[in-house]
Formats: sequence, C-alpha cells, structure tokens
Amino acid sequence: MRTPKDRLHRVLVIGATPAGIAATNKLGEMGIPVTLVDHDPDLNEKLAAEEYRLSSGLTLNYALRPGLLRVLRNPRIRCVIPGRVTALKHTPQGFSARLKTHETFIDADRCTLCGRCTEACPVTRSDGSKPIHHNVAAAFQDVPHR
Repeated sequence: MRTPKDRLHRVLVIGATPAGIAATNKLGEMGIPVTLVDHDPDLNEKLAAEEYRLSSGLTLNYALRPGLLRVLRNPRIRCVIPGRVTALKHTPQGFSARLKTHETFIDADRCTLCGRCTEACPVTRSDGSKPIHHNVAAAFQDVPHR
C-alpha cells in the first residue's frame, strides 16, 4: 500500500489581484513558502483600476498597501513581478513551473511603495524617459478624507 504524499514545497499564486494578494499573504503568515507571479510591473497602477474600487469609493491600491508591504517583507514569499509562467508540468515529484522574469530596476528588499525611486533613478532611456515610473495620482485618487 502506498502512503499519501505529505509534502508541500511551495505554492504558486498567479496574479496579484486582490484575491491573489490575500491568498499570498495568508499562506506566508502560515509559514508556507509562496511564489507570487504577475505580469504587470506596476501593481500600484493595476490596483487603482476602477474594477478594484471598493463600495466605499476607496481604491484597492490604497487599501491594500499594508498587505502588499507584508507580502514584500515576508521572507517566505518570493515575488516575481514583473514575470510570467512559461511552462507548468506535472512530474512524479509534483508540479514544476518555469518562470520568465523581466528586468527590473528596483531593490525589492528596500521598496516601501513610496515612489521616490522614480526621481532618484539614474538611468535614462534614449527618449529621455525613466525605465521606472510611479503613478502618484492613481495611488491616492479619490481617497476619502477624514
């Protein structure tokens, strides 16, 4: 008789949506190693979209900022942002995923989602633009004042 597999090496969460961020955060807090993959390099802009607006009018990029910081700071959570899954296959040992990462100019260990890196970035493209940007207007758009 075979014994059931009793192992969980790492969980892969594809998509930094509100549900994906919540699942990643919860699994990381439980001590389970997690990899979060999303193709969008600017989560702040992505979560400011109208589809993620709460009924109170608050944008999710503002509401989820503490959760995003917990995800970025948790040593059990590996963030591949921007990145994508290029292959997913089942092997006798379990599932295997191949990830493609894109070049980034941010030190993820020091990031606090403040956007100061945009001004401090020494790299300039040939068209005069910066390789990174931070949409401050979207970060606090329609934030209720108390």
